[in-house]
Amino acid sequence: MAGSDSGDAERDSGGRDTQSGERSENTRPEAFALLDERTDPATRKEAVEALGNPSSSMATSEREIADRLLRVALTDDDAGVRAEAIDSLYFHGDRYLDELVQQVAARLHQRESGTGRDPEELFARWLTSEFGEYRMVGATGLASVGTERSIAVVRDAFDDGDPRVQARSVRAYAEL
Repeated sequence: MAGSDSGDAERDSGGRDTQSGERSENTRPEAFALLDERTDPATRKEAVEALGNPSSSMATSEREIADRLLRVALTDDDAGVRAEAIDSLYFHGDRYLDELVQQVAARLHQRESGTGRDPEELFARWLTSEFGEYRMVGATGLASVGTERSIAVVRDAFDDGDPRVQARSVRAYAEL
């Protein structure tokens, strides 16, 4: 629109001003909006998948993306969406899976204090999940919080069909 200032300029999906091509500093990925709108599980799954493969046009930092994926992995109502969020975190690096393990353990301690349930039990159960992503986090978690009783559990996961689970189980076994 002629005569409008740059504050009124339209933006494309990559956050660039459609007139000048410059990137706006206040943009965020469309995937964030799809997650915030609490859309159907299939759409949320696509959104977290997109966050696992960010393009160079995404104006949001890796930390912001990881924070959003961690939140989805911890709170989404759909197990498949949570699994996809874990998979996307895996793309961004081991440190985020370790962070997820720590947050799960901390939340479990807060919620379950005095009930006898512990993170080791939860992560061992995750190693039997239908989702490879949960099994991967289960092995990672046992490496972090496991005791001698976890040794056989992680050893049993050496022949898991998912190579990521196999690798993390071997690593957990070595640490235990």
